[in-house]
Amino acid sequence: MAKGDVMNRPAAKVKAKAKAKAKAKAAKAVLKRPASKPPGKSKTEYILVSAYTLQLGHVMSPSVEDAKGISVYRREHRGDGSFGNLVFHWSCSDFPCPTYMCSNSERTRIYAVSEVPEEG
Repeated sequence: MAKGDVMNRPAAKVKAKAKAKAKAKAAKAVLKRPASKPPGKSKTEYILVSAYTLQLGHVMSPSVEDAKGISVYRREHRGDGSFGNLVFHWSCSDFPCPTYMCSNSERTRIYAVSEVPEEG
C-alpha cells in the first residue's frame, strides 16, 4: 500500500480529518446561506444594533447617555418588495459599549465584545 493510504494512518487521524472536512463543509454552507429570504417565505427577521453606552475619548455622540447597549428590532416586510419597517423589539443595557457582534451558525446566540476603559 502507498504511504498516504488510509490503512497506514491511525484511526484517530482519519476521524479527525473527516471531522475537519465536515466542519469546513458546514462553514461553507453557512457562508452561502442568504442573509434574508424574500417576503412571505421567511420567518421573522431581527436586526441587532449596538451602541456605545459610555462617553469614551473617541465617542463624540451626544446621545450616549440614552444608548441601550444592544437593541433588537423586528423587520416588518411590506408587500411591495421594499425593505419594510423596523419595530423596536428588545434591548439590553447591561452590556456596556458593545463594539463587535456575531452569531453562531444556527443563529440562536449572539456573541459580543465590549469596549470598556481599564480600571485603576
